[in-house]
Amino acid sequence: MTQNNGSGFRVQGSGPAPRKPIQHTGPGAPNRHAELGKLNPERDTSMTSTYIQVLVLEAVIIVALWLFGRLFS
Repeated sequence: MTQNNGSGFRVQGSGPAPRKPIQHTGPGAPNRHAELGKLNPERDTSMTSTYIQVLVLEAVIIVALWLFGRLFS
């Protein structure tokens, strides 16, 4: 039996709080919409070009920081 003391706090003996079932949404969670051997066309993107763009951007930032350090040393 749930009892409330008027301040919004549960009083002793009122039982455990009700809980919702846990929904797994992380990277290891099963995908209910995917079938084995099929790719999801909405998420199937060209990761290689994105990865190369990120690497080039990181290289540019490193060179810029190196030049900035040489300028003020």
